[in-house]
Amino acid sequence: SRMIYDIRHVTTYRYDAPVSSARCTLRLLPSDEDGQRVFDSGLEVAPNPSAITERKDFFGTRVANVTIASNHRELRITALSRVEVERRPAPAGELTPAWEDVRQSAFASTALGAQAPAHFLYPSRLVPLHAPATDYARESFGKGRPIVEAAAELMTRIRKEFKYDPKATAVSTPLSEAFET
Repeated sequence: SRMIYDIRHVTTYRYDAPVSSARCTLRLLPSDEDGQRVFDSGLEVAPNPSAITERKDFFGTRVANVTIASNHRELRITALSRVEVERRPAPAGELTPAWEDVRQSAFASTALGAQAPAHFLYPSRLVPLHAPATDYARESFGKGRPIVEAAAELMTRIRKEFKYDPKATAVSTPLSEAFET
């Protein structure tokens, strides 16, 4: 079914003392993609920015770079968007391919575009392999299990067994520490 959403997202920074300038990289603007069409979107920034530029990153995400050159104690960023969403229903989990077949196809792919599996298959400096997290996920991925069914079960387990605490971790918290916490 088709839905139109009007979205208002406000981020406010308050500083203990006046700051003379600010530079922000914002990822708050939606993009057109399969099943989603952006009618209108924009940013309101206070205090008024001295410069604002927009670009798309490698993955197609709209990125706004904002520079504020005036003294301020509060920075308020409001993203306003009107988006139409019309997506196909998700496939029945039990009718999707076995996760091993999907894994094999991903590793066999030679594509390097933004949606290529190579960007998501390998450990990195920020997201290394962590055996306890791998073992936890493995419980949902039995031999030959359909991938969407397995992924849905893993998400359900995480929601049930993990408590969200916004103060427990930060963006820089290593996976091992976040998982153990």
